[in-house]
Amino acid sequence: MSPASGKPQHQSVPANSRRSFLKGGAALGAGLATMTVLQRTTLAAASNRLAAANALFQDQPLAADQVVRLPEGEPVRFDPGVTSGGKGLEMLQNLFEGLVFINQRDGSLQMGLAETMDVNDEQTEFTFTLRDGLVWSDDTPLTAGDFEWSWKRVLNPDTKSEYTSALYPLLNAVAIDNGEAELDTLGVKATDDKTLVVTLEAATPYFPLLAATWTYYPVPQHTVEEYGEAWVEAGNMVSNGPYVLTEWNHDQNMVLERNEKYWGEKPTITRGEFTLFADPVAQALVAFEADELDQAQVAGADLDRVKNDPVLGPLVQVFPRSGTQFIVMDTTNPPTDDVRVRQALSMAIQRDALANGVLKGEFTPAPTILPADIPGYNEAAALGEDLDKAKQLLADAGFPNGEGMPELTLTYTATSTQEKKSAEYLQGIWKQSLGINVKLDPLEDKAYQDWFNARVDQPFNMLLSFWGSDWGDPANWHNQLFDSQADLYHSHWKNDEFDATVREAVSMGDAEARIAKYQEAEAILNQDASIVPLFHLNRIYVIKPWVQGIVHYPILGRTWLRYISILEH
Repeated sequence: MSPASGKPQHQSVPANSRRSFLKGGAALGAGLATMTVLQRTTLAAASNRLAAANALFQDQPLAADQVVRLPEGEPVRFDPGVTSGGKGLEMLQNLFEGLVFINQRDGSLQMGLAETMDVNDEQTEFTFTLRDGLVWSDDTPLTAGDFEWSWKRVLNPDTKSEYTSALYPLLNAVAIDNGEAELDTLGVKATDDKTLVVTLEAATPYFPLLAATWTYYPVPQHTVEEYGEAWVEAGNMVSNGPYVLTEWNHDQNMVLERNEKYWGEKPTITRGEFTLFADPVAQALVAFEADELDQAQVAGADLDRVKNDPVLGPLVQVFPRSGTQFIVMDTTNPPTDDVRVRQALSMAIQRDALANGVLKGEFTPAPTILPADIPGYNEAAALGEDLDKAKQLLADAGFPNGEGMPELTLTYTATSTQEKKSAEYLQGIWKQSLGINVKLDPLEDKAYQDWFNARVDQPFNMLLSFWGSDWGDPANWHNQLFDSQADLYHSHWKNDEFDATVREAVSMGDAEARIAKYQEAEAILNQDASIVPLFHLNRIYVIKPWVQGIVHYPILGRTWLRYISILEH
């Protein structure tokens, strides 16, 4: 999950009937089983510290006002069918719900708007039966036809979706996205108001996990057609999740209130108030300390102070994330079209100095692109760090000690503190170690998004971005991001061996052989250095002790209001 756009394919879990799927929740959705020992330990420690901090309030009754105050950034693409993630996703996951959803407490898959799901023996057809009486927040009936219309809308070129690749497992989705087939041939059909039949290109037993992601949410056809792009504004938007959008003062705040039309259990929190910051990571802590927020992320120079503060220290919680920050290089634009240049740039980076020095231990050095909790992780695939070899590679490419190398440009989002500090570190280390001059090009969110989307066919040197797992499988990375057909980050990298490897792996039934294939792919990807890993992600928060139930699951972790309650304080 990241600000990006592009095209891909996907993953695998054993399930050949609705019964085996539901009984096999551990196999399908138990993301805890895919977490590393370190992540489980860190998550447990966070829970223990939070429990200790909450102990002072454990005998307190619920507060009369169930209002939680949270930080966020101004959404750039606030439409489930358009956005590829980033700012605003927190709110979208509270406003909408799909056929199924991921329980953010333990990673298990839960039935959402669908009451049942049947899968054929070949795992190429999924039939979902919706619950009775589903309605949108304006009381308009919600039907299987809303799903069919919404999914086809994603692939309609007029929608300009950034994340069409999420639908690629569906029959004819790739052909439609390439302009080679009509929208009506997409493998989704509402056979009546309650029944949705989904036909896939190939066996895709992991499809339910994919269907839990936001691109598969239904959107309200009647308001989209009435208001156009403005359907997402407060007063226009209707939703189907536990909450509705009641206020959006751009660049200031958003308010979500409980959706009384939601089919499921009504959440305890009646109102979520989101303050919109230009950089929530850098700015929210001040508001937290002024008792204006109930949660804030802690980063950079604030980390040591907060950890050692007698009041704030006990409130610190560390939540591991399944994600990686990386550099994307344009492999068709000189000089980064030369693999030796890309490798030299990668091998000169001291990741421990960046993660534990510059970024104060907030993140974990990333030797490879895949996070350690994703099957297919292969630490042996790392390109490694070797300054002498980096200098030799640069000389072999015709730039001894950086001589003759044109100035490179590194583009990133100006509102991200971690990207700003990372960019400044990279600029310095490459100049000091390799004699390469790098111009920094920070852009505001909207400008960055527009610039990034234009890289589909326009050259660049390097950009900073990241990906956070949408589900726990290497296909979410290798097929969806880096297959040349996907090219989600516009590196224009094409490696026939890599493409063949991941396309074979994606639908393999033998789990062990499948993971071995993805490990081969990870080695190819790291060695070619079109994507250069920097660090794996964590989130460090301070949370008020009277706030119960805030969880951030490593995969697609966001603050879900439905789990939260406020105690008297």
